[in-house]
Amino acid sequence: MPLIDGTYEILDQRPMGDGRTLVHATDPDGHPVRLVWYDVAADAEAGFERYRRTLRKLAREPDVLLRDVVSRPGARYAVWEDAEEAPPAAPDAAWRERLAAHGIDPERADLRRRGRATVLAGLDWDDDPESVPGAGAQAPGRSTSPATSSAPPARMPPLPTLSARARTWLTGGLLALAAVAALLLGWTRESNAAVVSVPDVTGLLAQAGAERLHELGLAVTARTLGSGAPSGTIVATDPPAGAALRPGRTVRLDYVLPTDGAATVEVPSLEGRTVDEAGTLLAPGELALGDVARVPARLPIGTVLAQRPAAGARAEPGRSVHVLVSDGPRPELSFLPDLVGIDVTRARELARLAGLPADRILVDGVDVPDAPAGQVVGMTPVAWTPFRVNDATVRLLVSDPDRAAAPGDPAGAPTVPDVVGLPLDRARTILAQAGLGASVARTVDSALPEAIVLQDPPPGSPATGSVRLVVNARPVRLPVPTPEARILAPRLRWVPYRFLVEPGIPTQTAEVRARPAGGDTTVVARRDVRGGDVIEGVWPTLVPGPVTFELFLNDVPYAEVRVNREVDGP
Repeated sequence: MPLIDGTYEILDQRPMGDGRTLVHATDPDGHPVRLVWYDVAADAEAGFERYRRTLRKLAREPDVLLRDVVSRPGARYAVWEDAEEAPPAAPDAAWRERLAAHGIDPERADLRRRGRATVLAGLDWDDDPESVPGAGAQAPGRSTSPATSSAPPARMPPLPTLSARARTWLTGGLLALAAVAALLLGWTRESNAAVVSVPDVTGLLAQAGAERLHELGLAVTARTLGSGAPSGTIVATDPPAGAALRPGRTVRLDYVLPTDGAATVEVPSLEGRTVDEAGTLLAPGELALGDVARVPARLPIGTVLAQRPAAGARAEPGRSVHVLVSDGPRPELSFLPDLVGIDVTRARELARLAGLPADRILVDGVDVPDAPAGQVVGMTPVAWTPFRVNDATVRLLVSDPDRAAAPGDPAGAPTVPDVVGLPLDRARTILAQAGLGASVARTVDSALPEAIVLQDPPPGSPATGSVRLVVNARPVRLPVPTPEARILAPRLRWVPYRFLVEPGIPTQTAEVRARPAGGDTTVVARRDVRGGDVIEGVWPTLVPGPVTFELFLNDVPYAEVRVNREVDGP
C-alpha cells in the first residue's frame, strides 16, 4: 500500500473535483483516519496557513478529533479521526461560543455525537479569504464596521460518506489489520508496503485453507461451529475474501465439526505392553501403530518403553502412534584372536579369557599329517569376529596323529578324517592323503565361519569313495566408500533475509547480523522500526553454505533464521 509521508497507509482515495481529495487511511497503529488533501493555489497559501494555526489551537481540546494538519510546499492536508459512523450533531450554545471565539462559523463545523458528548470531527477549508477560519475574528480593541462585514458564507458541501455495506467491509478490514500478528520469516526486498489479498477459501477443508493462508504469510486462528455444511469445511473467514492485509496479520477460519463434537479420540497408554497388545489397544480408536524403534533395555524384549503422542493426548482417527520398545539387555560381546597354529592348551586359556566357560570350549582331534600333535588347525567362530558370550560355543580342531579308529571299525581300517572347520584347500589336501575324493557344495551364511561346515559321510566313517563337503562362502563385504571432497572456488552469492516486527511493539533500533558457516558475524542492516514493519534485503558473501541471520531490537535478540538459498543480486 502507498503511504503518505511514510505514516498514513492509504486504503482508498476519491478526488472531489474542487481541489480536495478524500483519503481513507490507517495510522501506524492501524486505527482508521479520514485525511483531506487540498490543492492550494499560491495566492491562497496565507489563508491555509491561518486555517492550520486555527486547527492547531483547537487540537489542544480533548473533544476535537483532529490528528494532524500539515502545511508545507507540495503537501497541505488535515487528518481527522474517522467518525463517519457517529451521528451528526447540531451545534449547541457552548459549541457556538467556542467556535465563534476562533472566528469559525458553527454551521461550517462537522459536529458528531459520541456517547453523551459532542465532538468536532471535521472543519473544511476553501480558498475564499472570507471563509478562512480566523479571517473574520475581531481583534482586541477593534470592531468590524458593517460596511466591511459580510454574511456568513455558504457551508461547503459535506464530504461524501461510504455506503453502509462499504463501511461494514472497511470496518471489518481495519479491525483485522489491527489484530495481533504472528512472527513471519521469509525473503524479499526492503519494503514496508507489502500487502496480500485474503483468498476465498470457503468450501475447502480447514487444513487446506489454513495452508493456503500460511503460504501468503498470514497467521491463522480457527473457530468451530455447527452447520449443515460438510464436516471440516470452511464456511466463513474474518476478514472476508478480498480484504487487503499486510503479511503477519491474522485471519480467523470458521469451519464445521460433527454435531457430536471434535473428531478426536484419546490416545491410550501403551507403556509396559507388548507391541501386539499396543496394536490391539489402538484399534478401538481407529489409531494405527506407527514406527517401532528398538533400544537395549532391562525390560523383556518387545515391551513398549515410550510413545508419541503421549497417553491421554487427543488425536484424529487414523493417526499413527509411534512407540519405542525394548530390545532386551545389551548383550555382552567378545571375540577370539587367531588360535590356529598355537598349542591347544594355550588356545583354551585364551578362550577362557574371552569369557567362555570350559563346558563351551569343545576340542575335536583330526589327523593332519603335516601339523604337530596338539596344534590347533581350525577354529570356530572366526577370529576377530564379535560374538555374544552367552550364546557362543568355541570348537577347536586339533592335530591328533595317533587318533584311533572309530569304535566298531576293524583295527587299522581307514576312516574318513574330520575336516569340518578347515579351509577348503586344507580339507582337499587331507582327504587326498587319505585316498578320498571331494565334491563341493556351497552355502552363504554370515553367522558361520568361512570354512567347511558339513561333511558327508561324517568323520570316523569307513573311508570309501568321496566325501561331500559343504563350504560356507561368507558374503563379500562391500568396500566402504572413500569420502571425496570437491573444493569450490569462491564466488559471490546473494543470500536473502526477512523479518517481521510484531504489531504493538514501539519504535526500536533494529540491527540485522549475518553469520556464515564458520565465519564471523557482520552487521548488515540497522534502522528504526516499529510494530508491523518488515525488515528484509539481501546480503553478499563469498563463503559457501548456509547463513544465519539474527534480528536485534535495542541490542536484545528478537528473532533468528537460517537461510540456505541464494537469489539474484539486487
